[in-house]
Amino acid sequence: MLDPGIGFPLVGFAQAMFTLTYYATIISPSVIYEDDAVRVWNFTLAPGEMTSMHKHDYDYHFVAIKPTQLEVYGEDGSRLFDFRAEGVLGFKLVGDLLEPIGIELPWPVPAVHAAKNIGEDDYYEILFESKGVSQKGSGKIMNQVLQNIINRFTGINNEL
Repeated sequence: MLDPGIGFPLVGFAQAMFTLTYYATIISPSVIYEDDAVRVWNFTLAPGEMTSMHKHDYDYHFVAIKPTQLEVYGEDGSRLFDFRAEGVLGFKLVGDLLEPIGIELPWPVPAVHAAKNIGEDDYYEILFESKGVSQKGSGKIMNQVLQNIINRFTGINNEL
């Protein structure tokens, strides 16, 4: 067990998440954990860097560890909007769109899109995809780890 001073000892999934997000060299994007219920990505974008066009097949949340301004592009390459990626953001997959959870964005977010870092600093996030498969305890552990990552790196105390 690892006790990182975040309120409870970490084992299994939680220990792997803490170790990888806290100590790992960041290689972007990379899957740092996956099971039947969840896939977790470690993701960075340097200033001016853009993701490839990609599709989200699951609901997801991400924690912006190092926030920035992101520009979003549609499948046809057209610029849709930009927004400040900070704190915790979540999206629910509804057909071909991603419905923001708890925030409003100026434009619908297509499931297929790309993003560009238009800020001055590196952008770093941890993204949690929920595969919709129930696994005993998995959701609870994921929420605990996510909440503690949020609190530790952003100072934001959102209840999930």
